[in-house]
Amino acid sequence: MKKIALFLFAATLMLVGCNNNQPAEEGAAVSDISAEDAVKQIYDEVFDAYIHLPLEKLITIDFDHKFLSSAFLRLDTIVNEIDKSYPGELGFRDYDHWIQAQDWENLSYTIDSTEQVSDTKAEVWITISNFDTKTPLQLSMVKENGVWKIGDFITDGRSECSEMEHYIQADNDLGILRMEYGDAVEKVIYHQ
Repeated sequence: MKKIALFLFAATLMLVGCNNNQPAEEGAAVSDISAEDAVKQIYDEVFDAYIHLPLEKLITIDFDHKFLSSAFLRLDTIVNEIDKSYPGELGFRDYDHWIQAQDWENLSYTIDSTEQVSDTKAEVWITISNFDTKTPLQLSMVKENGVWKIGDFITDGRSECSEMEHYIQADNDLGILRMEYGDAVEKVIYHQ
């Protein structure tokens, strides 16, 4: 029953979509900042913490809830719940989406270009420099309640939101197979 409820919840979120654009609430403070300036403020704060804080302090900061869209966070919540159901497994992420890597050294970024799609949507392309590697990253920005948030991280044509949706769907499909065929389905899928 729990799997069915999770499936229905996940299906609803997938219909909403990762780049869900929520209009500003009436009376909410609307910022005049551009999407590009928002990315600069976000990444300045994030990278400053990565560069200057000890790891013990850094891992206590929740940049996701501060700077990511509500639609992204809804998908992320489901992904985290799925990962908890497989203790000891790697899970969905083996990297940090803020830096597009696991480790960092000589961390910096540049803003390459911006495309304002509408009053509430924009695409901002940045390049993250880490060690001796340069990683191009597209940030889909959405304005929620007058504040620019990151709605998706896209690298090498791969959308993190789309990958989360596929991950959720695959887990739901596995749950349905388990209900139909029992735990023996794991042996078939994983060739055990």
